Formats: sequence, structure tokens, C-alpha cells
Amino acid sequence: MADFAAHLNQRQSLSRPSFFELVAQDGVETTMRRAFEYFLKQIANYQPENYGWLLHYCDEVYALFSCLLQYHCIYQYEASLAENFYGMKRVSATRHKGKSGILSQRMISDVQRRLSMFFLVVVPYIKLKLDRRHSDLQEEQETGPNTSAPTLTQRLNESFSAAYPYISFAWESSALLYQLLYLFKYSKFYSPSLKLSGVQLVRMTKEDLLLQPSSASPGSSVVRLLGFVVGLLAKAVPVGVFFLKFLNWWHSDEHAATTAAITRLPVPPPPEPMQPVPGVNLPPHPAQCPLCFKSRRTAAVLTTSGYVFCYACAHDYVEQHGRCPITHVPTTALQLVRLYPNN
Repeated sequence: MADFAAHLNQRQSLSRPSFFELVAQDGVETTMRRAFEYFLKQIANYQPENYGWLLHYCDEVYALFSCLLQYHCIYQYEASLAENFYGMKRVSATRHKGKSGILSQRMISDVQRRLSMFFLVVVPYIKLKLDRRHSDLQEEQETGPNTSAPTLTQRLNESFSAAYPYISFAWESSALLYQLLYLFKYSKFYSPSLKLSGVQLVRMTKEDLLLQPSSASPGSSVVRLLGFVVGLLAKAVPVGVFFLKFLNWWHSDEHAATTAAITRLPVPPPPEPMQPVPGVNLPPHPAQCPLCFKSRRTAAVLTTSGYVFCYACAHDYVEQHGRCPITHVPTTALQLVRLYPNN
């Protein structure tokens, strides 16, 4: 009996996603939104006269795009795009007893699907709009107070500007509280939106992966085509997100600062020349050839060492020994360059 109970606890712990998995999938939405905005910005900059409106309605376009993706994932895989990408699904938080008397998890209902869509698409869109509206009102207040009599709209804006930080703080605090409760296993809900939807997240099993619908499933051609296109997007978007984020980092100021810091490093000094063993001695006068100790005739320089000799003396020595007469650095006659001084 104890072995059976231990097996049940092990299965329960394996089906429960880890806190780090949930944090990772939680950040996909923000990353995907930034990548989508970056993509729209590039299109608008390419042809501003035709696609400039995309930047003005960027939030609405992304909400429609997200609604299409999340609708497909919720109704086909019972998970959001990020949850399905990390191998998780949504199940009903309430369990029912089967014929054997064992509690089992139920599939999410249509109401829970609609609530999931509401918290995945509508709530983030509304919160984003409220955040930007509050930021705009703060900038207007910083420009200077309005000396005229306030209108009803101005009073409503002032009330919203004063109350919204507390509302946002309450929502963020509740989200943090649920995450801490989930981390220490005091709650099965990772976020308040899951609690309000009546669903919880579990890991997908092998059976779940085998039962996932494919593009070859029966149905109308339009539905199958839409499922194929959206399914392809659902698999391609995460890869594209990370690729676009890499490009964004590559062209960011942080990468430029790192590259500039590396290029500003001091240049290492040149290596010390090999000491001649034994090597000829330098002549007492710099105008003399180190080999014949006479005034140089047809001066030539060995590029490997920088010393100047008579061309004939240096050529014969290099052809015979294959090195510089002074430094003994290996060299050839091809590295002997004639000098033509100005008279």
C-alpha cells in the first residue's frame, strides 16, 4: 500500500510543471510581442506610405494575430502557444471519480476555453492600453498644470491617473503571491488568471502527444488549411522570436558597446627578436654593410629583420644560410627589397 501511494505521489510530482518551466513560458508572450512589433516596424520603415498604419494599430494587429494563434492552440491542444511549446496543457482544476474510484483530471470545458482566451488575449491587450494611457497622462501632467477650469474628461483622467497605480500594484502583487504559493507547493495555480479560469497546468504525457490533431484530420478543406497554417505559425513563431531577438541584440547599443570595449584593448607589443647565436656584429657606422663593413652599394633591406645590407652581400648570405645575418630569423631571397634613396 505504501509503495502504491509513493507511486501516486511520484506521478503527481512528474505531472506538475516546475516553477522554472512556468517562468520560461511566461516570458514567451513578452518576447513574442516585442519581436512582432520589431517585425512590423521593419515593414513600416520599408514602405511607410503603404504600411505606416501598422505602427499606429500595432497593438490591435498583434491582438488579432495572438487571438488566431491562441484560439487554435486552446481548442486543438488545450494549451496556450507558450504552454504547448514547453509541453504543458490545461486541465480542469476539479477532479471527478471514475468507475474505479480513483480521482482523475478532466478536460477543460467550453466555458473554461472562453475564459482562457479572455485572459490570454483580451486582458493583456486592455492592460497594455491602460499602461500606455497612464504613461501619456503622466507626461501631460509633467508638462505643467492646466490653469483653466477642469472639464469632466480631465477630472476622469486625473482620477484614473491617481487610482491606476494601486490597481496595477494589486494585480501584480496577486500574481507574485500566486507564484510564491505555487513555488512552495501551497497552491496548484500559477497565476490568478488560471484560478479565475478554473484550470491548472500539467505536463503532457505520451498519450497526449499521440492524440494531438494533425493537418490530415477529417474536416472541411478550409478548416484543415487554417489548422495547417496556424499550426505552422505556432511552431515557427518561437524559433523566429529567438532569431529576431538575436538580431535585435546584435544591432543593439549593448552589443556595440561590447564590441567597442574589445576593440579599445591595447595592442600587444611585438615579439622580441631572436638573439643571434652567434650572428655577425653591427658595423661601427650605420652607413656600412654589416657583412663587408664597407659603405653600402646598392642598398637592400631584409623585411624579416629590418637591417640594411649591400644587395650582393645579403643575397649571397641568405642563399647560403637561409636566415638573417644578424637576428638569425629564417628568411629567403624574396624578402630582400632594394632601396632607392633620394639623392
